[in-house]
Amino acid sequence: NDRYKELERNTYIAYGEGAAEVTSFIDLFARYTFTKIDRRNPAFHDGNGHMATLGARGDLTRYLAGEIGIGYAIVNFANDNALNSKKDFYWLVYSGSLTNRLSKIFTQRIAFSLTPEPGYTTADY
Repeated sequence: NDRYKELERNTYIAYGEGAAEVTSFIDLFARYTFTKIDRRNPAFHDGNGHMATLGARGDLTRYLAGEIGIGYAIVNFANDNALNSKKDFYWLVYSGSLTNRLSKIFTQRIAFSLTPEPGYTTADY
């Protein structure tokens, strides 16, 4: 189908995370993700996405663990000759989660995040 050929792209993602133990139940972490999209059709945008997050995670009780983070995201667009040029975007990123261990095999998890739509971070639209 010619429509799918127009949308073909190569996607590259690199992800890294490091953590340091502060106490026996709290870790600090740093996370970085790089995303690159190369489109075969010059009418669509190529882009690079960068997202860095700093945060803390740990056990709140014997059965309850949590994580909270704040970071920054940047998306750089290429292909000024694309159908409609896009400016670079910058966002603050917030995320957090609580995980309740119900038993050895079941957990409940609630999470929130305020981050760019995945399509923006990869110029995937």
